[in-house]
Amino acid sequence: MKKTVNEMSKRAGFVGQLPALGLSALTAVTVSCLGASAQPVAQTNTLDPQFVRQLMDRVGVLEEKAKRVDALEAEVKTLKSGETSVPSDMPAMVETWPKIDLTVQGDVDYHVSSSKSDKNTFFLGDLDPLIVARLSDNSKVVGDFAITSDNFSGDGFNFDIERLYAEYDINDSFIVQAGRVNTSIGYYNNVYHNGTYFQTTVDRPGIYDFEDDGGILPVHLTGLTLSGEIPSGSWGLHYVAQVGNGRNYDLGKPAFFVSDNNDFKAFNFELSAKPEWAPGNQFGASVYYDTVTTPGVPRTDQLIMSGFEVYKTPLFEWLNEAVFMRDAPDGGSEHWTSAAYTQVSRKFGKFRPYLSALGRKFGDVFIIKPRVPAVCGLTC
Repeated sequence: MKKTVNEMSKRAGFVGQLPALGLSALTAVTVSCLGASAQPVAQTNTLDPQFVRQLMDRVGVLEEKAKRVDALEAEVKTLKSGETSVPSDMPAMVETWPKIDLTVQGDVDYHVSSSKSDKNTFFLGDLDPLIVARLSDNSKVVGDFAITSDNFSGDGFNFDIERLYAEYDINDSFIVQAGRVNTSIGYYNNVYHNGTYFQTTVDRPGIYDFEDDGGILPVHLTGLTLSGEIPSGSWGLHYVAQVGNGRNYDLGKPAFFVSDNNDFKAFNFELSAKPEWAPGNQFGASVYYDTVTTPGVPRTDQLIMSGFEVYKTPLFEWLNEAVFMRDAPDGGSEHWTSAAYTQVSRKFGKFRPYLSALGRKFGDVFIIKPRVPAVCGLTC
């Protein structure tokens, strides 16, 4: 009897670790069973072996349930703490750098013209390899190249380095880039680079033509860029500050000219907002300043101001931008050139018809490439 009671006491001590409900149930069962057998114990001074076996079997079942409850509680605590159990025999994952991504874009086009002096013809667009080498979680090198076939040298193709820079992300508010990048003038020039796959229209808006395609704006800059988010709550403010070599407007020099042709440096600053309270909307403005020296033209102070308002969703987009450019040559009167475009499109299944209209007011001392004022098309 003493041995049996001790064993039962040990069992009861283990069951004391169970949740309150399990302990109450066990206590009720034990007391009930003991109460039911008290009379026989008093009479015979012995316990029924079969009864003891049943009682011990019941306690064993409750012990197994308690173990499962303890295991579940430990698993719940682990999940709440965010920790994951990793088998000891599993090899540790080691991050390897660099990681290199290669993307290639290109297009084949067909040109149709109503002019008798022009011919209907197939032609190749640009082939644009983009290489991104990630050196760590917060640093990378980007190389964006263009193999163009629309040159006038007669050799068929040219190779251009459109972007080549190293980037280091200190945090979301301070991202540093060094090298050749797109100048943060307006919206289109920063969002759509060289490949035409991601843009809605077949071609870029005329005011953002590349330098080697007759464009007047300095859409590229070689120097330093600092950008990042501005803590602003639901406004979603973002800034870009740039300093680098200004554009060389000398037509005898290639558009991609590594060094500056004077000691002056170009400065550009852009502030934009992507507010949470207006989903799909984004607006901003930028100011660019440089001193331009071009053979045959007096030294000129150049000021470029731009503004944009964009509404863009997966189904509908409406892009609006305007640029104002002032050139003030020494000893002469200032010249203003202004341009604006609007582009609207709506997606219907796999098709997206669009309409783009461009307006310009000429008054600049530098070359401007004429463009068709309005374009409509269909992409799919």
